[in-house]
Amino acid sequence: MIQEKVVRITAVYRDPGVLERIMGTLRRLWVDLEWMNAKVSGDTVEITMKLKESKNQKLAILNLSKTVDIERVEVLENDTSQESETLMGRLPIYKRVTAYEWGDEVG
Repeated sequence: MIQEKVVRITAVYRDPGVLERIMGTLRRLWVDLEWMNAKVSGDTVEITMKLKESKNQKLAILNLSKTVDIERVEVLENDTSQESETLMGRLPIYKRVTAYEWGDEVG
């Protein structure tokens, strides 16, 4: 069974290059991406993505937290006891498990 992690990245949005830096970090370490969603609000961008399990996944998450313009990387865990009813159906509610800033675990 393949284990996947949902990661939320908060970054400063100056140009679309922030997405290229994130994809470059994942590609460099051969980490596969299942899906990605980005939302820009003002000068920040919140990116949520699902990374497939690989031996370099943890290293990629730490490297992302050290990347220029990235403020915070959070690894989310599915809270199976709660779900949200939306127009798209039932969506899981994620709770933050671990957060990284500049390579250090902060939460």
